[in-house]
Amino acid sequence: MEPRFAGRIKEARRALRRLRERGELAELAPGRYVHRAAAAAAERALRDSFGEHPFRLAQARDILGLSRGDTLLLLELWDSTGVTRREGDARRFT
Repeated sequence: MEPRFAGRIKEARRALRRLRERGELAELAPGRYVHRAAAAAAERALRDSFGEHPFRLAQARDILGLSRGDTLLLLELWDSTGVTRREGDARRFT
């Protein structure tokens, strides 16, 4: 838990619940969420970089400045919602 939330767990959980209820968060994995605006900004950054061309996980990670694991969760979300399509080890925007 972040030090700034120490002693404020209930408040943080309430805020998380409100954001989920309003549809502002997408679940990447159990207990792991991304704000939809942040996911949209990441998508724009990758579309600007790759357009119609395929890209690999490492390339997306480098552009987004995220960890490999977080980048993979985001790409898997996009795969499952049809934003991207896997082509072997690469992905392409649909």
